[in-house]
Amino acid sequence: MPFQIRVAETAGFCFGVRKALDKLLEIRNTTRGPVRTLGPLIHNEQVLEALKTRSVDELLPDEDVAGKHVILRAHGVTPETRDMLRAREAVICDATCPKVAQVQAIVKKYSQKGTPVIIIGDKGHAEVDGLLGYAGDRGLVITGPDEAEDLPGGDDVCVVAQTTQDRQVFNETVDIIKRKYTQCREFNTICDATYERQEETRLLAVRSDVMVVVGGRNSANTKRLFEIAAPHCRSIMIQSAADLEPSFFKGVRRVGVTAGASTPAWVIRDVVDRVHAIGWEAHGSVPALLYRAIRWSSVTHFSWAAGAALVYSALMQIVTGTPLWIMTLLIFALIWTWRLKGCRLNPWVDSGVTVAISVTAVLPLIADPVITAMPAMAPAVYFGSLLLIRLLFNDCLYVQADRIAGHKTLPVLLCDRSVRRILSILIAVSFLAALLLIRLRNAPGTYALAAAPMLTVCSYRYLLRRPTWLTLKANILLDISYWITAAGAFLGNRMG
Repeated sequence: MPFQIRVAETAGFCFGVRKALDKLLEIRNTTRGPVRTLGPLIHNEQVLEALKTRSVDELLPDEDVAGKHVILRAHGVTPETRDMLRAREAVICDATCPKVAQVQAIVKKYSQKGTPVIIIGDKGHAEVDGLLGYAGDRGLVITGPDEAEDLPGGDDVCVVAQTTQDRQVFNETVDIIKRKYTQCREFNTICDATYERQEETRLLAVRSDVMVVVGGRNSANTKRLFEIAAPHCRSIMIQSAADLEPSFFKGVRRVGVTAGASTPAWVIRDVVDRVHAIGWEAHGSVPALLYRAIRWSSVTHFSWAAGAALVYSALMQIVTGTPLWIMTLLIFALIWTWRLKGCRLNPWVDSGVTVAISVTAVLPLIADPVITAMPAMAPAVYFGSLLLIRLLFNDCLYVQADRIAGHKTLPVLLCDRSVRRILSILIAVSFLAALLLIRLRNAPGTYALAAAPMLTVCSYRYLLRRPTWLTLKANILLDISYWITAAGAFLGNRMG
């Protein structure tokens, strides 16, 4: 059997990172001028490389910023840096994580009162440097309990934490500080999402033989996840699927996967995909060959095209009494050519191709004088809406990567609510078309056609709860609705 792979539900972008990216992309999509980030927006090389292709680069030290949009990264910056950018007439967009902004406010408040501020975090980290800027000459950074023991002590102190700090390290450090200071104003500023991610990583590591932690090499929260997992099982920290070696998984059955807050969903999916492939290849040539065949059919959308063609064949058998295998092969070839290698065009091209395939599909009905009374619109609308539903669901799986890369698919162009409305309309249209077919041809096979939209929706809702799912499983799960529909329709036609 292949590996048993568990992916942490909290893996991937946190709220602060997502908000920072949304702000940057909003500016990038609405302005033609240069867009710069003050340092790396987030600690993930794949995202930064994708942004570079859209002319979003880090601000150079001597670069003229007058009139340019400058994005303040999620980690925050010092007040002096903000003042410098204003003086140089930059158009500032603040993408500081709201949680980091709260910590900055606490540090600023108590430092202005004259209270010393101790920051428990990583020295030199961007977030910590920003907090020190708000503390002025009253700020001090310590990394943990060992450095807390060396503090001189005093009357009053304010203690905060880097938002990605380990809560256990924070608590142990605060306990020591409380023994050294008369009054300790303690603020547990560790992000709740960070704590939940760390706890899930700890629990997942206990139940795994190997733990794969995915994230940028400069990401503090990713390093923290690795440090949490390492004592419980063999662990590895990687940036992408290319860093995985089959030798690391020898003698392994259970694999846990988690990721830092700056790791995009598509990178996690690629890693899970690669781990899955290593698991199949480790069990001999036959399982490996089977896996490659299944993966090929998914990547090239062969299973999508074949399933849709079989639905069409069953539909034609219901309407005309014969499966029309020649036309079925033509429809298969058209769909497969259109979707080969997972190519996603733009919504207008895809919609046009869908309409063209639907019209081609009903040409036998239009040309056949025997069935002139049979409205050709119902089969065309039913088949076309099924293709559009599957297409929209497929693009929704890649919406995060498409938004960053600037691919203008329908889910990227529209908000989530609008996409859901379009899907609801398409599902209703396909279902009504199926009901019309049932009324015109009250055969057992027609009832199976009405189930196709519902099966697709159920599959997608299941996938929504697993955004870091293996891409292969996601596509196959969506294609199963076609295959089940076709099998049900053919079986119903035979029984009828």
